[in-house]
Amino acid sequence: IDPDDAEGTLHHQINHYMAFGQGILHHSLKRLFKKYSASAEDVVSFVYQSPIFLESRRALLQSGVQAYFDGDFIKAIHVLVPQVEDTLRSLAAKSGIPVYKTVRGASGITDVKSMNNILEDQRVRNMLTEDLWRYLTVLYIDRRGLNLRNDLAHGLVNTESFNTLICDRVIHSLVVLGMMRPK
Repeated sequence: IDPDDAEGTLHHQINHYMAFGQGILHHSLKRLFKKYSASAEDVVSFVYQSPIFLESRRALLQSGVQAYFDGDFIKAIHVLVPQVEDTLRSLAAKSGIPVYKTVRGASGITDVKSMNNILEDQRVRNMLTEDLWRYLTVLYIDRRGLNLRNDLAHGLVNTESFNTLICDRVIHSLVVLGMMRPK
């Protein structure tokens, strides 16, 4: 840890707190789902109360959440992480923030913005609470954190990381995003 990098130190510390709280999150989700006899469809129906989830992605989200409930964490993580990324793009688009960027060195060609591009956009950061922005950043795109999106996209996640604790974080992030409502 670079003592001159306050943001990096903070993200590193958040990652440690997240690791420390993994068991608590796991137990809380288990109790919540058991208490309310929640199914994968119930979770998906809940998150779809937020306008940032696109109906065209519902089947994928349903498949990923069902895989989580079935204990197929490899499938759940592979399906759900890209859905989180797409949902963040949807949030940006619905807020009037462009979700396409020009490809460097290729005049007239555009590409969709990655989760990194979306979360690094100050306008998106301003829409999210500071806590939520940091949580998503540390969980998905910061090397000093879990960096799940980037490691997954580049084939760097080891087999042991496809487990209930990591998948709990993905589900939790979806539920938190599902709580977003228009002002």
